[in-house]
This record gives sequence, structure tokens and C-alpha cells, in this order.
Amino acid sequence: EAAVIVREALEEGLFDHFGLGDALSPEELLAAVDGLQPGAMFGTAATAAPENPSTLAWQEAYVARYGALPQFAYVMESYDAAIVIAIAAQAAGSVDGAAIRDRLRAVGGAEGETVIAGADGVARALQLLREGGAVNFEGAATTLDWDDNGDLTRGHVGVWQYTPETGVERLGVVHFD
Repeated sequence: EAAVIVREALEEGLFDHFGLGDALSPEELLAAVDGLQPGAMFGTAATAAPENPSTLAWQEAYVARYGALPQFAYVMESYDAAIVIAIAAQAAGSVDGAAIRDRLRAVGGAEGETVIAGADGVARALQLLREGGAVNFEGAATTLDWDDNGDLTRGHVGVWQYTPETGVERLGVVHFD
């Protein structure tokens, strides 16, 4: 669908620069649309905090297991979601959806011992909870500090551009609170 929209915008002379979301592959779009100038593609995507120990631990474990970092959007975020649900279920002592929901903020908040992504961090979180302790799980993608509405209170957005020389080039990371 994006290829059709971009192709028609170019053919009609409406636009020649494009801001893309993280679900679009600039390489695939470039191959599907004639006349698209690679330097004219920019985009944003969710990204982890630079030098975040939890992210670095997760990435190291992922590369050790699979040989390279994932090329798809939201892999770390999906991991974080699955793990924090498991930790919240342990904290709740139940697999009931409402019980898990009610413990999510507690295991992702600032109270308790900080544990990071990866097998060792998850094992430590589960051990602490079995012993009656409190956990602050720091995700692979971001901290899991939620406000009263369930929205993250802080995070990062990566900005990129596509060029034929470098492919997807990361231009920077924007922090939000």
C-alpha cells in the first residue's frame, strides 16, 4: 500500500521527500517504486535508550543465540511484553488477567530491586517474588514505568534516513518524558 501511495505522489508531482514509519522497509519501498530518491526517505522507529544495560544484555544474548540482531520492528518490545506479563503473573500468584493487570505497574515501577532483560534477570525477578521481595523490571526496549493510564512515562524514538551508500543510517535518538 505504501508503494502505491508513494508511486502516485511521485507521478503526480505531489511530493519527492517522504517520512516513513517503522513498519515500512525502505529497501523494499525503493525496489518497488521507480524514481524514488534514496536520500529523500526519512523515518522514525521506537528504539532503546543508548547504552542501556538491559538492552545491551538482551542484544548480546540474542546475537549469541541467533547470530545477528533482529531486522524486524518491535522484537524487543514484544519480548518485554511477554516477560513483564510472566513476572506480573508470578507477583499476582495467578494467571487471571485482572490479577496480572493489577500487578503490571508494581513489577515495572521504580520500587524493588532492579532486574534487567535476559535469562539471568528474569530468573532473579522470579526468585525475588517467590521470596516475597519487590521487582523493578527494566525491559530490553525501555523502562516499563507506566502512568495511571498505562502509558509509558519515558522512552526513546530513533530517527533514520536511507541512502544507497549506507542503507538505513541512524541519525539520532530523541528521549521523551
